[in-house]
Amino acid sequence: MAILALLVLVVSIVIGTKFKINIGIMGIVGACILALIAGISVRDLVGGFNSTLFLRLLGIQLLVCAAQNNGTMETLAKKLVSIVSKRSVRFIPIVIFVVFSVAGLAGVDVVFLATPFVLALAYQMNMNPIKMLLALILAFQGSAISPLALSGINLYSVAEQSGIAVNGWNNVTATMISSSIIFIVYFFVSGWYKEEAVVLEGVGDVKFNWKHVVTLLGFAAYVIMTMGFGIDTLIAPTLIAFVLLMIGASDSRKTIASIPWNILIMIGGMSLLTGVVSLLGGVELLSNVIAKVTNPFILTPIMLLVAGCMSFFASGNGVVIPTLVPVVANLSGNASSLVTAVGLGAGCTGVSPFSTIGGHMMSCYDSLYHPTDEERTKTLNQLLITSLICIGSNAIISLTGILGVNLF
Repeated sequence: MAILALLVLVVSIVIGTKFKINIGIMGIVGACILALIAGISVRDLVGGFNSTLFLRLLGIQLLVCAAQNNGTMETLAKKLVSIVSKRSVRFIPIVIFVVFSVAGLAGVDVVFLATPFVLALAYQMNMNPIKMLLALILAFQGSAISPLALSGINLYSVAEQSGIAVNGWNNVTATMISSSIIFIVYFFVSGWYKEEAVVLEGVGDVKFNWKHVVTLLGFAAYVIMTMGFGIDTLIAPTLIAFVLLMIGASDSRKTIASIPWNILIMIGGMSLLTGVVSLLGGVELLSNVIAKVTNPFILTPIMLLVAGCMSFFASGNGVVIPTLVPVVANLSGNASSLVTAVGLGAGCTGVSPFSTIGGHMMSCYDSLYHPTDEERTKTLNQLLITSLICIGSNAIISLTGILGVNLF
């Protein structure tokens, strides 16, 4: 039954991808089929659904969507870049990396929010868009598994359900260190340090209104509540988002409408399927296979590369994390670093042009640059190569043991 369970998992992903059906729906269907074949009761079937994860994701998305809809992060980014551009253009990638890393650590979906803005800067500077985007890509990869971010909540909830005890702030510290190392190399290799000052239009003086100020205070309260007082990430963002909506800091209808329900369905459905796969021994079988073909020294980079390869063809949040994290529980390596490797690997190739994020970047590039077919293909290939370089670089860095950092 273990082999059949894994086969159903693969088939569900393939069908969902090929026919553009939400993979979460395919997960529910696959789980039901396995339940019928294996004689699993409805109670045991539903037991695989991670309701805590679903509600945590919903809570954080209420807060994040409220901040996105009232323009808080866009205003903050323009303000900071405006300040830096008056001094030296060469500091712009540093500002992009730092600002959107901080935003990502706070749980804001920085990539979708910032891509149009970053590409507009590249366009105004007559610069290769990938050269500018890479700072944003590295900020995303470094901060994506923050305990306050959607991917992080998903990652640590699945780890908790699998019996793996991790401190998410250690994990995201490790990914930030790895991404920072790559960023420093990129800053000098790409020639950013030699860029001459230019006049940038469209990033003039901007001001924070009361809605922006209150929202930023809300995010600060979020961090204090979760880190300082240990309040669960299900409760804290929900309460703060409620306050913001009640005082009119963001429109409630627009906030609720902008919640990525498709992602929540995808994650929930796949958690149901992977729960059944685990019940039938599929996770244990996959763990044994990985354990036999590798050794403890290279286990972390191998997990990172496996997660990255899977993320090329399937959702990191919906498929890669719920499939590979339970495998970690059955391996002999450092569990925390292996969980980090899975999250980081899923994020690295999440920016490939064949993924949702990479597709969004290409769409924004098309609408702004109006490229020829040759230019579009060139940029697409550059984005693909960038994602491969990122996953390869992170795999090499992981050999140093950085992903197992333990500061908190």
